Amino acid sequence: MEHVLEVHNLSKFFLVQPQKRTLFNLFKRVVAGPKTDKKVWALQDINFALKQGENIGIVGHNGAGKTTLLRILAGIYRQTAGTVEVNGSIIGYFQSEVGMDRELIVLDNIYLFGAIMGLNRKEINKRLEDILDFSELKDFICFPLRDLSTGSILRLAMAIVKESAADIFFFDEMLSGGDLGFQEKCFNVFSQYRKMGKSIITASHHLELIERVCDKALLLDHGKQVDFGPAKEIVASYRKHWAHLSV
Repeated sequence: MEHVLEVHNLSKFFLVQPQKRTLFNLFKRVVAGPKTDKKVWALQDINFALKQGENIGIVGHNGAGKTTLLRILAGIYRQTAGTVEVNGSIIGYFQSEVGMDRELIVLDNIYLFGAIMGLNRKEINKRLEDILDFSELKDFICFPLRDLSTGSILRLAMAIVKESAADIFFFDEMLSGGDLGFQEKCFNVFSQYRKMGKSIITASHHLELIERVCDKALLLDHGKQVDFGPAKEIVASYRKHWAHLSV
């Protein structure tokens, strides 16, 4: 199968100030000159490839670099070193309310968020019934977004994302806040994507999701690549690793 995404020697660092931003420290920086900002490596030498129709999961503890990696792949962050080669259109889904307006009604948010996902008004009109069915918000179409639960907003966002015509999808903790019914819907979407030849990279602490829908998994630890291989083997290794550390 053709590789739709390849990552070679990818690294990323952030510059952080060693002191808290207080008025006293600001005065010291003005008088004595600024101190050199500290380099914090979020990712170091990451390498993997994604095939057409393949699902890859990213696992690791909080702060391992999962979200940073996804944001680089989606073009939100620029890497410090290394390359990302993409062959196809991409959609990144990171937070359910990014791109939505809590003061607008559900219908308006469908058109707003749909446009961000690359759908024009005609395409949204064609898919509106499916979006409302998936989100289970047909009876709430005129409600302001602020009146909905977090889970309902999550379903709405996913209902719109799944209608996108992208070739590669990036998901960051997609199932966070979703109930069992929503999880099953997402599993079905992933299955449909596979049949259509679409590819997915998802970062999640939901290890059952990784085992169930991913072909391979990438294990990160403090920004470093620990392992990459069959999803079930990587998840088992991750569970064993953290069980050993917690003893």
